Amino acid sequence: MATPASNESLSRLGAFAALLAPFPGRLEFAARLALICALTTLVVEIYQTPEPALTAYVAFFVIKPDRMASIVVSVVMLVLVSLIIGAVLMISIQVIDQPFWRVLSMALISFCLLFAASASRLKPIAAIVALITAYALDLLGQAQIGEIATRALLYAWLFVGIPVGVCIAVNLLLGPPPRRLAERALALRLRLAARVLRGPDEKTQKAFEEVLSEGSGEIPSWLKLASAEKTSPAKDIVALRQAAQSTEVILSVVEVVARDPEPLLSEPVRERAARTLDDMATILSEGGYPVDVGFEIADDEPPTSHLGAAALRELQAALTGFAEPPPKEPSAEPAAKPAAGFFLPDAFSNPAHVQYALKTTGAAMVCYVVYSLLDWPGIHTCLITVYIVWQVADRSHRIKK
Repeated sequence: MATPASNESLSRLGAFAALLAPFPGRLEFAARLALICALTTLVVEIYQTPEPALTAYVAFFVIKPDRMASIVVSVVMLVLVSLIIGAVLMISIQVIDQPFWRVLSMALISFCLLFAASASRLKPIAAIVALITAYALDLLGQAQIGEIATRALLYAWLFVGIPVGVCIAVNLLLGPPPRRLAERALALRLRLAARVLRGPDEKTQKAFEEVLSEGSGEIPSWLKLASAEKTSPAKDIVALRQAAQSTEVILSVVEVVARDPEPLLSEPVRERAARTLDDMATILSEGGYPVDVGFEIADDEPPTSHLGAAALRELQAALTGFAEPPPKEPSAEPAAKPAAGFFLPDAFSNPAHVQYALKTTGAAMVCYVVYSLLDWPGIHTCLITVYIVWQVADRSHRIKK
């Protein structure tokens, strides 16, 4: 049966409203990004460097939810762009007065960097690599005098150096620690589980299904960053890792209990479990983690089925040992994992990486040749636009897959 047009429109409006719905940390992240953009623009105006809009735009690529990841990405970005600008500068010295070799070098640089951005560990920052590459190549194509080209490329370095410096300073002062984000995510999952046990509404059920499908999500990465920061005791990180595993078990048990048409657990047991989960979430929200969690079941509240009994045992075990890792049993040393290389495992076997680099480079070079032959430098931004559009299209394709 076809869906009525009015219902479809309401569904689309609901999906759009869901994108704008608040969630923990959203306001803080938006305020931090706005502050970085404002300070970046202020620095650009004070020193009168060109392209203030492009400089502020770089901030969108380097900021991350937590301070540690933001700082690491910023430093990596600055080093990478320094290498790119240095390479383009050295090449420009040799080919600046030779149009054929200049275009050929632009194409080769573009292909190599875009292939690396798609097929290597640079993937998380591929968008900004493509953008800075495009701008550097654009400057190389426009400049006909070596001194002008050198000055322009140094300005291109400032396009990244200014927002990176501001981002590092702001995150050191105001960025949330990764441990805090992990605790916040765990608290959110426990509160959703409590609401589902009490009988969820449609909005809560949808949010619960989302976190259930995500599993631990970014929590392990945040805890890894927290361990690298050395700002939390090692035992706390170990306890929170166990808490993340226990939370996955709790979510799975709650999903089984809520999905079964028959009440697997009695109403008093569900309410007691929900209160316990809320109390644990409060502890996590306050910067700690729950230990010695008590969850006893009275003899007059037995499960109604074997499945209910199994679910209750799993729930009790996950609650009572929530942040207490089981003792390690002596075992043979695990085989060392091979170190991950710079390139992805399918870098040279998956043709998609070469196709991405070739298509983007080809489109960019066509734009460059057209506005050069027309002697119309005013539309030189079409070269940069190619890289941005292809990057967005590539990211959307991967998300859909």
